[in-house]
Amino acid sequence: MFADDIKIYSNPITYPSQLQKDLQTIRHWSNAWLLPLNEEKCAILHMGKNNPMRNYSINETAIKVIKEQVDLGITITSDLTWSSHITKICHRANKMLYLINKAFQLISTNSAKKIYTTYIQPILEFGGPIWNCDRISDRNRLELTLRRATRLPYGNIRPPFEERLRAWNLTTFAQRKQRGDIIMTFKILTGRFPIQAADFFQVNQDTRFRGHSLKLKKENFKTTVRQNFLSNRVFQIWNNLPEQVINAQSTNIFKNRYDQHANLHL
Repeated sequence: MFADDIKIYSNPITYPSQLQKDLQTIRHWSNAWLLPLNEEKCAILHMGKNNPMRNYSINETAIKVIKEQVDLGITITSDLTWSSHITKICHRANKMLYLINKAFQLISTNSAKKIYTTYIQPILEFGGPIWNCDRISDRNRLELTLRRATRLPYGNIRPPFEERLRAWNLTTFAQRKQRGDIIMTFKILTGRFPIQAADFFQVNQDTRFRGHSLKLKKENFKTTVRQNFLSNRVFQIWNNLPEQVINAQSTNIFKNRYDQHANLHL
């Protein structure tokens, strides 16, 4: 539950009738406390290839079936892909860039960078560890937004994209995204994030291998969706980090050491 939104989930194969029972329980509770549910705003999102796609109801009113839902700023789809989310955040970012470009005809590089990091970058990076840009078209769309942002202080004659990044002291979006994933991994594995590390990662306890003491154990995934999950997409990069980076005493120290190791200038 968050604010006035309630989310419930169940495995429709293992527990075929549990979700409908939970809906009835919620309906009885809401009626008892004079907080009636708005059936028109209720929706169900079926996930999984083997999902039987059962129908559910509240107050004998069928709940509509949807293909995607925005949940706390992240667009979740029934097939757990992220193209829809990336399309939406790029649209918002490009709309903001258009307004900024109209508002500032002449702007310095320093001011343009501050505007980008304050108003555009948070839109593109919000909830980064949750979603992934595994499709080439999605990655290109994100990088194109960054390219457009770095054109702000220049006219039609502008330096190449790589030079603009160096002038702004920025990295490509892909490098920035990977950095965010690694930082989140560090926070989870070292107890600096309020979730259980075992829920996301399996630490390799085998001491025969060289390297740091928090090496991850490779997961035998069967689907592309699981392959792009946080624990699997950071597996190789995290395990190759040196001991000095992993043993950082704080998150800020880890960030600095990782940037030096990855040769990132931020």
